[in-house]
Amino acid sequence: MRLIRQNVMYSIQYFQKCVDFVFRTRNYSRRKLKKKTLFSSSNQESDSQATFYQNSVLTINANSREMRRFRRVYDYREILEHVDYSLGREYIEHANLNDPQVWSSLNEFKRNDLLGKPRTFYFEEIGRISPTTLRYIAVATDIRREFGNSKLTRIVEIGGGYGGQAAILRRLNMWDEYSIFDLPEVQDLIQRYLSFIGVGMINLPRINTVNSFEYDLVISNYAFSELPRKMQDEYLEKVILKARRGFMLMNSGKSNATGRSYGKISAEELHRIIPNLRELPEVPLTSPDNYLLVWQN
Repeated sequence: MRLIRQNVMYSIQYFQKCVDFVFRTRNYSRRKLKKKTLFSSSNQESDSQATFYQNSVLTINANSREMRRFRRVYDYREILEHVDYSLGREYIEHANLNDPQVWSSLNEFKRNDLLGKPRTFYFEEIGRISPTTLRYIAVATDIRREFGNSKLTRIVEIGGGYGGQAAILRRLNMWDEYSIFDLPEVQDLIQRYLSFIGVGMINLPRINTVNSFEYDLVISNYAFSELPRKMQDEYLEKVILKARRGFMLMNSGKSNATGRSYGKISAEELHRIIPNLRELPEVPLTSPDNYLLVWQN
């Protein structure tokens, strides 16, 4: 029965990839017409702004029907909601290696999937859940592996998506105060999402007006590495170097197999700038340019 269920999930995954291929081809044609790219080489725009992601968030915020299903909208999923069943299984295995007791909060974790109608799959060990939620759970176990289980007074995240990582860390009682830097329209979506799923209030500051704060931990799930160099320098000065600990998944700055590293800060430079910086592999590896940076001062 277990094998049959897995084969059914793989079949569903294959069908979804075929559907996504149609949308991906459509967006490729749209980019050609609009002279847009998948990755930004601009000094002003992030990689996500080079796609149709920003406009999709504006549409989601303006339309209650789209809000109810926003994690199904392809222009949104292209950036944030593309983890499949196979990778979800790897995240379960990774979380189990880090902290098998993490699943005691499984019912709370599943609240992340109450809004947005995400693609979910049945996993024999834990039931039906979104693979993206599994990614956030695995990241949480990585953070606890690196820095322990103690609650952190002040966490800041660079690029919060819809707030999924903040919610998982809250379910694990890992923060008192949480801030997310992102585009204003994305922050609006984050606020609505977290309110709906019952997470406490968070801060939504703007980088251009931020005051000097010190943070216990800065997190970035790829977002920092997708910013243009000018903005990366600003985040380094105002946020990253103000943090006692850091956990940043990166997809630029080393090799350039995907073409994303052009115009971004290099890992070598970051090693010179951030004290006690350590470089680790991304586990599981989701793209050839990816790696993990952590530090503790």
